[in-house]
Amino acid sequence: DAALHSSVENCTLCSKGTFSSAKGRTQSCDTCEAGRVATAEGLSSCELCAKGTYLEDDGSNAALHDSLADCVSCNTLTSSTDRSTCVACGAGQSAVNGTCVACGT
Repeated sequence: DAALHSSVENCTLCSKGTFSSAKGRTQSCDTCEAGRVATAEGLSSCELCAKGTYLEDDGSNAALHDSLADCVSCNTLTSSTDRSTCVACGAGQSAVNGTCVACGT
């Protein structure tokens, strides 16, 4: 129906946990992907979880992507480069600020 698309008032902001690359207002919003959150309404992209944290949900539940608190800390022997999962550091390594480094460095 063309009448539904005749004015910006017909558009709504994307809710927290979702985004739209259409300048924040759209009829269709996407849930953030794994490792990303949208902490405010109307965002055009999602932000990465902090270093050393991860968020596994693949974008099926926007409520799991609406706060940085949704990002879970990796344990001390893992890192999270893509923020969607934690991976074990290699032999002789430990995680410092979410990145695996050689022990003693």
